Amino acid sequence: MKEERERIRSFIEIVQWATSANIAYFLHGFCNPKLTRRYASELSEMARVKDRTKQLRRIANQNGQSAYTLTRKTVPTFRYSHDVALRNVLGKLFNQTGLVAVDFKTSADAALGQSYLEMDNGHMDQRQLEHKIVQHYFNGDRPVIFIMRHRDNPTLEDQRKQIIFALSETIFHSRPDKLLAAGYSEFLQHGKFYNRKGEEK
Repeated sequence: MKEERERIRSFIEIVQWATSANIAYFLHGFCNPKLTRRYASELSEMARVKDRTKQLRRIANQNGQSAYTLTRKTVPTFRYSHDVALRNVLGKLFNQTGLVAVDFKTSADAALGQSYLEMDNGHMDQRQLEHKIVQHYFNGDRPVIFIMRHRDNPTLEDQRKQIIFALSETIFHSRPDKLLAAGYSEFLQHGKFYNRKGEEK
């Protein structure tokens, strides 16, 4: 238990705050109701330890949605669902690669290692996505990983992914590995993303 709690604290320190689902993806690479309940209980207990240097804090937004942190005072209200999904992806990724530093203060949703990570919610059309990509990522060599999520209909995630591949062909014709993509549900299940040629990266 001690080692697991240290891993949980390390993850939360890097991603700033986390929910029980985020922890499940990080520790196990998947999430289900049983794990969600298990880590909800574990996080609650970690918020009650006597050692204040190791004590988590439960924080909530205006809608009563909550998470656990070491240092933050609040969690976002408008972006809560988006940011929880982003941390699910980071948890899944770190389950496979180990922890790496994350920078949330970039034009991307997150910068980690030599890559940018973008969490798509399904609300931008192809023209808007193209404008965003050209504006922020045309220059430079760091790959951009788009995780394509559709809040209303997960079956549309693959269509969203194909938009990124089409833009990759148009904008980065000679650089097929500049834009990488995966559907949100697909990534949480398999932990893989691809270039427009279908090559796993």
